[in-house]
Amino acid sequence: MASILVNSISYREIPFENEAELERVTVERAQDIFGSNIVYIDYKRRLGSSNTISGIPDGFLIDFTNINKPQLFYVEYELESHDLYDHIGPQIMKFYASFDTDKRNLLRKLLEIIKNDDALKIKLNTKLTSTAFENMDSLLTHIIYDGKLGIVIVIDEQTEDLNALLKRLSEIPEVIEVQKYQADQGVIFRYIPFREEQEDITIQQKDTLRGEIDTIVSPAKAEGFKHAFIDNDAWWAIRISSSMVPQIKHIAMYEKSPVSQVRWVAEVRPDGIKPYKNTGKYILYLENKRKIGPIKLDEGKLGVAPQSSRYTTYEKLIKAGKISELW
Repeated sequence: MASILVNSISYREIPFENEAELERVTVERAQDIFGSNIVYIDYKRRLGSSNTISGIPDGFLIDFTNINKPQLFYVEYELESHDLYDHIGPQIMKFYASFDTDKRNLLRKLLEIIKNDDALKIKLNTKLTSTAFENMDSLLTHIIYDGKLGIVIVIDEQTEDLNALLKRLSEIPEVIEVQKYQADQGVIFRYIPFREEQEDITIQQKDTLRGEIDTIVSPAKAEGFKHAFIDNDAWWAIRISSSMVPQIKHIAMYEKSPVSQVRWVAEVRPDGIKPYKNTGKYILYLENKRKIGPIKLDEGKLGVAPQSSRYTTYEKLIKAGKISELW
């Protein structure tokens, strides 16, 4: 089992007692784990009419990252120790079948949930004001009838077996890993957040970027940069939210110290983002590499250099003179 060192205290990884505990821990920390652009609906009820295949999501998410195209997600909680092949695969297919065959019932149930939950209604109405939708009915009608269903799997360990299974699906679910650690001083949790690539962007910057994101900026060491980007027209083992894959058209490379600049950009080939082995990450196949800028690291500012891949827009990229201007 892994350990985490916090203030000289070693916390040892321990298993969740059951899926219910994993769900409770996640829901209590929904704002941190799912992010500020998400409204989480903590609700369980069988979907689908009596003559359809049923799917029972553990919860719903409405993702407002793109204010022009909010998206509905079903949330499923799983423990790695369970039989993933017998459970997750069939369950995901049931979710898609239920969503495709009984949209009217889903719309009715979601409206009923929101109507009877004042706190949830306030959260959704607050998000609604930043969209083009006139009311809750029009928002829900759009995400159910015009939008694509997304799936989020919250699990205690994202294994190679899980990634191999998910790769076989035409729509790859998002995976959030949540783990529990314990010491005499108490319990802490480690998690990989939803929309990990946007966690460092401020609220004001998110308002500017939503719906426009088409570029990812990836940090690179010299050896990997030359081998992958320059010599092989690719960049791999990069974490991207699966629902963001269709939007990414360009990649810019931030060359780490001593260069500390963005000097290269490339286009992502059509259909050029693929799962990378069984890692839960992606490989990008590239074309039309070219030099830009350079976009230099801000002098005297801490925490500006990207430590992991981050989203921006191509328009911001070509106008930027400093790294801070990318976000």
